[in-house]
Amino acid sequence: MSQTQGEYTLFRKRHPVLFWGYVLIEVSLVVLCLLYSLRDNLFVALITFFIFQIPFALPAGLTFTNVYFLFYKPKDDPQWGLKLRAFETPSFLLGLVFTIFYCALINIRRVDWQIPVASWGIHSPIALADIPTAQTLFVLGVIGYLLLICTKTKKTPPLVTATGVSLLIIGILECLLWSIQTFSVSFVLVILPLNSIVIAIRLIRDKTLEIKNDKDREGKAGLTGWLYGTKLPIYSFLLSVFVLILTIAVLVLFGQRPNAIIQGYLDTADWSLSQKVAPELPPPALENFD
Repeated sequence: MSQTQGEYTLFRKRHPVLFWGYVLIEVSLVVLCLLYSLRDNLFVALITFFIFQIPFALPAGLTFTNVYFLFYKPKDDPQWGLKLRAFETPSFLLGLVFTIFYCALINIRRVDWQIPVASWGIHSPIALADIPTAQTLFVLGVIGYLLLICTKTKKTPPLVTATGVSLLIIGILECLLWSIQTFSVSFVLVILPLNSIVIAIRLIRDKTLEIKNDKDREGKAGLTGWLYGTKLPIYSFLLSVFVLILTIAVLVLFGQRPNAIIQGYLDTADWSLSQKVAPELPPPALENFD
């Protein structure tokens, strides 16, 4: 048996749910391609199958993998966290590229609801004036993720870990708002925030377990002992509220609205949370042939 065959067999035995999930995704894609293209010929169906691997099978496979590893964690692999990081980073970057291209594909225009667009165009999902607020919350979530993966719990002050978790909570909030806003238009736009939420929850869980198993900090007095007890999740949530208020205050100084986090999604048209109705394009002028 070759090394590749051995790795394949080991993967199938160790992760049967993941293996059969991949098989199900591929079989579903084969059936869809056959139903769609068999009216022409089998060659067209085969070409369609390979073309659809990137826009459909790959995002579905990455999402299924992230959800699977949310519930699976081996006990005998100390390098498991590093292996996950190596998977998460390209998964996130690829999802970001897919989302940008898909927004262009469905013709999401960078215009507010007051401006009429053609029937095949869609207004911006966030009011343009409030986009900096959404971008800031997203960046805070990324910073929280990087802060947690680049530090070791045993060598890190408790306040740093709690800050990273609090920033991740803010990022999860922004991902939830985006998912609710865009779900009614296309589920594809929810794939990236959904994966981001799963990755964030998994990282928070892993850090919580590391803290729980850190015997060196047990019984310590002061802030360290308090934070590394059962109160860390509560403290992180309270800290996220404080950071969110501080962030809003700073953004207001730069011209953002205090309620831009929510109002930016409400002052739109064509989306789930939209409360505005976009004006229609005027009918084309009729030429006078007299």
